[in-house]
Amino acid sequence: LSSLNGINLLHGTRVFFIITVMVGIAYAYIRGRLPIWRILVFGPLAFSGVLLASYIIFLIRSSVSTRVFTLERILSPIVYESVFSQMSLLALVTNASKWSAAGHIFNYFGDVFIFTIPRFLLPGKGDLIYHNRYADLAPLGAFSGYADGLIYFGLLFPVFYFVLGLVASWLYRRARRNSWWFVLYVYFSADFLFRIMRDGYLIPSKMLINTVEIVCVLIVWRPVCKLLLGKRPSVVAPFSSPPVSS
Repeated sequence: LSSLNGINLLHGTRVFFIITVMVGIAYAYIRGRLPIWRILVFGPLAFSGVLLASYIIFLIRSSVSTRVFTLERILSPIVYESVFSQMSLLALVTNASKWSAAGHIFNYFGDVFIFTIPRFLLPGKGDLIYHNRYADLAPLGAFSGYADGLIYFGLLFPVFYFVLGLVASWLYRRARRNSWWFVLYVYFSADFLFRIMRDGYLIPSKMLINTVEIVCVLIVWRPVCKLLLGKRPSVVAPFSSPPVSS
């Protein structure tokens, strides 16, 4: 799912890498294959490896020579992905005239619909997206999820996160009974909820919709595989199954 979404979106190599690792860890933990003692023993080593790999990816994406290992270069990914990603939020909270207390709820749904349409069907879709009016608030790329909350929902933006909690709870209940819901639950928890803090609402919403579409394709593909191979392909069991013993 992460690979297909990455190819489709062609965006965010660094955050894609981190989230893919998070999804893998969440999946292994829920399935009982990553008990706490393994996390405590191997966690520091794995964290160091992921941190190093993330830094190398950052250097490649930034077109910076890997031979330049100054303190500024080492700390720059932290600054870019934390401080700079909140520039849009700071610009909004310090200037109330840039957003409405009532928000623009319908623009959110309209933007998600337009943004999800393949570009070959709507080449000029960027000009139709309401959110692009605020592109100048994030000159370095990452757009704060809380900033998007103010733009789309105004003072009611906490309701959006309350709804996300309801969706997560709903997916959790279904994930205990069905393997495909289990896939969506892990993706939603480890990918979508993390990504909205760094990329705002549009990119994560599009990727979540694409993920649902991919899962639906896989569900349809199963009977096709059964006919072609003469057997039913194995699937991931829901996490209500007994976990693997530590």
